[in-house]
Amino acid sequence: MCGAYERSMKLPKIGWDSLMREMFHKRLEDLYKNLNTDFGLPPDITLMFQFDPNPSERIAFFRDYFARSEKKTLVTTQAA
Repeated sequence: MCGAYERSMKLPKIGWDSLMREMFHKRLEDLYKNLNTDFGLPPDITLMFQFDPNPSERIAFFRDYFARSEKKTLVTTQAA
């Protein structure tokens, strides 16, 4: 799907475009909610969660990673 996007693939206008948009939007919205972050993720990383045999373990790892990163950024910004 990423390759199709990079090459400006166009879906036939018979409902596929809105179906795909809604499907991806819902999946990404749920992922960002579970990760508790608004940090932009590359498409490859979002796919990693989709095909992971144990996504809850990976989500917990990244949730912790983002929380620690945000704390470091906050401390660095306040010190400057």
